[in-house]
Amino acid sequence: VVVLCFVVNMIDGMDVLILSYAAPTLQADLGVGADEIGVLFSAGLAGMAIGGLVIAPLADSLGRRNLILASLATSTLAMLASGFVGTLGQLMVLRVFVGIGIGAVLASMAAIIAEYAPDRHRNLAVGLHHTLGHARGHFGLGVADVDLAAGDVVCAAVERGGAREAGDRVFGGG
Repeated sequence: VVVLCFVVNMIDGMDVLILSYAAPTLQADLGVGADEIGVLFSAGLAGMAIGGLVIAPLADSLGRRNLILASLATSTLAMLASGFVGTLGQLMVLRVFVGIGIGAVLASMAAIIAEYAPDRHRNLAVGLHHTLGHARGHFGLGVADVDLAAGDVVCAAVERGGAREAGDRVFGGG
Protein backbone atom coordinates (compact mmCIF):
# COMPACT_ATOMS: atom_id res chain seq x y z
CA VAL A 1 0.00 0.00 0.00
CA VAL A 2 2.81 2.37 0.90
CA VAL A 3 4.57 1.68 -2.41
CA LEU A 4 1.37 2.28 -4.41
CA CYS A 5 0.83 5.58 -2.62
CA PHE A 6 4.46 6.48 -3.32
CA VAL A 7 3.94 5.80 -7.06
CA VAL A 8 0.79 7.96 -7.17
CA ASN A 9 2.66 10.81 -5.49
CA MET A 10 5.48 10.35 -7.99
CA ILE A 11 3.02 10.66 -10.88
CA ASP A 12 1.79 13.95 -9.41
CA GLY A 13 5.36 15.25 -9.46
CA MET A 14 5.78 14.14 -13.07
CA ASP A 15 2.53 15.87 -14.03
CA VAL A 16 3.82 19.20 -12.74
CA LEU A 17 7.22 18.72 -14.37
CA ILE A 18 5.83 17.70 -17.75
CA LEU A 19 3.51 20.71 -17.82
CA SER A 20 6.56 22.90 -17.24
CA TYR A 21 8.33 21.37 -20.24
CA ALA A 22 5.20 21.62 -22.40
CA ALA A 23 4.52 25.29 -21.55
CA PRO A 24 6.49 26.81 -24.48
CA THR A 25 4.80 24.48 -26.95
CA LEU A 26 1.39 25.23 -25.46
CA GLN A 27 2.09 28.94 -25.75
CA ALA A 28 2.94 28.60 -29.43
CA ASP A 29 0.11 26.19 -30.30
CA LEU A 30 -2.58 28.13 -28.44
CA GLY A 31 -1.18 31.57 -29.29
CA VAL A 32 -1.08 32.76 -25.67
CA GLY A 33 1.40 34.67 -23.57
CA ALA A 34 3.39 33.68 -20.51
CA ASP A 35 0.85 35.32 -18.18
CA GLU A 36 -1.93 33.09 -19.52
CA ILE A 37 0.26 29.99 -19.11
CA GLY A 38 0.82 31.10 -15.53
CA VAL A 39 -2.93 31.09 -15.01
CA LEU A 40 -2.98 27.57 -16.46
CA PHE A 41 -0.49 26.43 -13.81
CA SER A 42 -2.58 28.15 -11.14
CA ALA A 43 -5.70 26.31 -12.31
CA GLY A 44 -4.10 23.01 -11.32
CA LEU A 45 -3.08 24.38 -7.93
CA ALA A 46 -6.57 25.77 -7.34
CA GLY A 47 -7.97 22.33 -8.15
CA MET A 48 -5.56 20.74 -5.68
CA ALA A 49 -6.76 23.12 -2.97
CA ILE A 50 -10.37 22.24 -3.73
CA GLY A 51 -9.59 18.53 -3.75
CA GLY A 52 -7.65 18.65 -0.50
CA LEU A 53 -10.00 20.95 1.40
CA VAL A 54 -13.42 20.03 0.03
CA ILE A 55 -13.26 16.53 -1.47
CA ALA A 56 -10.73 14.73 0.77
CA PRO A 57 -12.77 15.17 3.98
CA LEU A 58 -15.50 13.09 2.33
CA ALA A 59 -13.20 10.07 2.69
CA ASP A 60 -14.49 9.56 6.22
CA SER A 61 -18.04 9.05 4.98
CA LEU A 62 -17.37 7.50 1.54
CA GLY A 63 -14.36 5.43 2.50
CA ARG A 64 -10.74 6.22 1.70
CA ARG A 65 -10.39 3.50 -0.92
CA ASN A 66 -13.51 4.63 -2.81
CA LEU A 67 -12.48 8.27 -2.68
CA ILE A 68 -8.94 7.54 -3.83
CA LEU A 69 -10.15 5.40 -6.74
CA ALA A 70 -12.72 8.00 -7.82
CA SER A 71 -10.14 10.78 -7.52
CA LEU A 72 -7.58 8.83 -9.53
CA ALA A 73 -10.19 8.18 -12.21
CA THR A 74 -11.05 11.90 -12.31
CA SER A 75 -7.40 12.91 -12.65
CA THR A 76 -6.66 10.24 -15.24
CA LEU A 77 -9.64 11.11 -17.44
CA ALA A 78 -8.88 14.84 -17.22
CA MET A 79 -5.22 14.21 -18.09
CA LEU A 80 -6.18 12.09 -21.08
CA ALA A 81 -8.77 14.62 -22.25
CA SER A 82 -6.15 17.37 -22.02
CA GLY A 83 -4.53 16.00 -25.15
CA PHE A 84 -7.65 16.73 -27.19
CA VAL A 85 -8.43 20.34 -26.22
CA GLY A 86 -8.45 23.21 -28.67
CA THR A 87 -8.47 26.24 -26.39
CA LEU A 88 -6.71 27.47 -23.29
CA GLY A 89 -10.05 27.70 -21.47
CA GLN A 90 -10.77 24.03 -22.06
CA LEU A 91 -7.32 23.09 -20.84
CA MET A 92 -7.74 25.22 -17.71
CA VAL A 93 -11.00 23.49 -16.82
CA LEU A 94 -9.37 20.10 -17.25
CA ARG A 95 -6.35 21.17 -15.17
CA VAL A 96 -8.74 22.12 -12.37
CA PHE A 97 -10.20 18.59 -12.50
CA VAL A 98 -6.71 17.07 -12.55
CA GLY A 99 -5.88 19.16 -9.51
CA ILE A 100 -9.08 18.21 -7.69
CA GLY A 101 -8.29 14.54 -8.13
CA ILE A 102 -4.67 14.91 -7.08
CA GLY A 103 -5.51 17.11 -4.09
CA ALA A 104 -8.06 14.61 -2.80
CA VAL A 105 -5.69 11.69 -3.34
CA LEU A 106 -2.69 13.32 -1.66
CA ALA A 107 -4.66 14.21 1.45
CA SER A 108 -6.21 10.75 1.66
CA MET A 109 -2.97 8.86 1.02
CA ALA A 110 -1.33 10.23 4.16
CA ALA A 111 -4.11 8.66 6.21
CA ILE A 112 -3.88 5.36 4.32
CA ILE A 113 -0.12 5.18 4.84
CA ALA A 114 -0.53 5.99 8.52
CA GLU A 115 -3.05 3.14 8.82
CA TYR A 116 -0.92 0.53 7.05
CA ALA A 117 2.57 1.43 8.24
CA PRO A 118 3.92 -0.29 11.35
CA ASP A 119 3.22 1.76 14.48
CA ARG A 120 6.83 2.53 15.23
CA HIS A 121 7.54 3.71 11.64
CA ARG A 122 4.30 5.51 10.91
CA ASN A 123 5.68 9.07 10.92
CA LEU A 124 8.74 8.06 8.93
CA ALA A 125 6.64 6.30 6.27
CA VAL A 126 4.35 9.30 5.83
CA GLY A 127 7.30 11.70 5.74
CA LEU A 128 9.25 9.66 3.21
CA HIS A 129 6.19 9.24 1.05
CA HIS A 130 5.57 12.96 0.80
CA THR A 131 9.16 14.07 0.42
CA LEU A 132 10.66 11.38 -1.79
CA GLY A 133 7.54 10.51 -3.80
CA HIS A 134 6.98 13.99 -5.15
CA ALA A 135 10.70 14.62 -5.64
CA ARG A 136 11.08 11.32 -7.48
CA GLY A 137 8.37 12.40 -9.88
CA HIS A 138 10.11 15.71 -10.52
CA PHE A 139 13.57 14.26 -11.02
CA GLY A 140 12.79 10.74 -12.20
CA LEU A 141 13.29 11.79 -15.80
CA GLY A 142 17.05 11.48 -15.36
CA VAL A 143 18.07 14.72 -13.63
CA ALA A 144 18.89 13.20 -10.25
CA ASP A 145 17.79 9.61 -10.68
CA VAL A 146 20.74 8.04 -8.88
CA ASP A 147 20.33 10.08 -5.70
CA LEU A 148 16.61 9.51 -5.56
CA ALA A 149 16.99 5.81 -6.32
CA ALA A 150 18.95 5.66 -3.07
CA GLY A 151 15.88 7.15 -1.40
CA ASP A 152 13.81 4.32 -2.87
CA VAL A 153 16.22 1.79 -1.36
CA VAL A 154 15.91 3.47 2.03
CA CYS A 155 12.10 3.40 1.79
CA ALA A 156 12.13 -0.30 0.93
CA ALA A 157 14.54 -1.08 3.76
CA VAL A 158 12.44 0.85 6.28
CA GLU A 159 9.31 -1.01 5.19
CA ARG A 160 11.05 -4.34 5.97
CA GLY A 161 12.39 -3.40 9.38
CA GLY A 162 13.26 -0.62 11.76
CA ALA A 163 15.18 2.54 11.02
CA ARG A 164 18.37 1.14 12.58
CA GLU A 165 18.03 -2.10 10.63
CA ALA A 166 17.34 -0.06 7.47
CA GLY A 167 20.52 1.92 7.98
CA ASP A 168 22.48 -1.29 8.47
CA ARG A 169 21.04 -2.77 5.26
CA VAL A 170 21.62 0.36 3.17
CA PHE A 171 25.02 1.33 4.53
CA GLY A 172 26.39 -2.15 5.29
CA GLY A 173 26.62 -1.67 9.06
CA GLY A 174 26.77 -4.53 11.52
